[in-house]
Amino acid sequence: MDGEHNEAMDEEEDQIESLKQKKAHDKSALTRIKTNLLSLLDEVKKIIQASRRSRRLVKGFVNYVRIISRIFNLQRERETKKELTNGIFGRLRTRIKNIWTIGWTNY
Repeated sequence: MDGEHNEAMDEEEDQIESLKQKKAHDKSALTRIKTNLLSLLDEVKKIIQASRRSRRLVKGFVNYVRIISRIFNLQRERETKKELTNGIFGRLRTRIKNIWTIGWTNY
């Protein structure tokens, strides 16, 4: 009976040792997975931050283009008004010069 008892005890100890090894292996695998997931999470955070920076840059660029477009349109309007004004005053100047040079009655 003692032999059977010792054999049963040895078998139980082997099973316990095997379970401890399996637990240690599983725990190690879980730690590796956790580390990899945390690393992936850090990468995702970096991508999100880069995306936000890019979005801010694009928004800033779009606003800059809008401002430049407004300035360009205002400048074009001023030039058009200036051309119209110069045209009107240019013709008026020419008429006044002609009147001055030729005389009102001859004009």
